[in-house]
Amino acid sequence: MGGMKWARGALLGIVVAVAGCAAKPATVAAPAVATGVSYGTIMSIRPVVMNTGKGADLLSAIGGVPSSDVQNFSRGQEMEIIVQMEGEAKPISVVQGNEMQFRAGDRVLIARDGRTRLRRPGA
Repeated sequence: MGGMKWARGALLGIVVAVAGCAAKPATVAAPAVATGVSYGTIMSIRPVVMNTGKGADLLSAIGGVPSSDVQNFSRGQEMEIIVQMEGEAKPISVVQGNEMQFRAGDRVLIARDGRTRLRRPGA
């Protein structure tokens, strides 16, 4: 009987020791949502065909695209707008509709609130 208590105590001690040595999970901060406004100039615009139907539904289902944007995808065609941001070396690519009739050379406001959208300054 005494040997069994000793074995249980030893086993408990080993479990506690191993648990104390286990690697602690790293604390990972949630990625910060880029918010803010900057400006740039449109370098080029070209039409792109977006996935429609099940592809758009899948994007919404997995949370990649807000459901309101899926309606934009269902139209089938968006525009890829290449923008040279002020103060940045590399241009960015933004895919969105062109309801504002953007053209190459237009100055645009770049709004970031978890996604990037282009607008006309002052609009």
